[in-house]
Amino acid sequence: MVSGSELARWREKSRKSAIEFSIPPQEVDWLLESLTDLTPLSWRLETYNIKFG
Repeated sequence: MVSGSELARWREKSRKSAIEFSIPPQEVDWLLESLTDLTPLSWRLETYNIKFG
């Protein structure tokens, strides 16, 4: 189980790494969406940071 704050830190770090390697940062979100029940709206509103865990 991962806390919302841990997920937020991993997501931010992974999105920055993706950009460094010329990979669209949305790929990180798509990966997380395929592994969790989070939605694109969750990412925009950052509600995962509160309720995921």
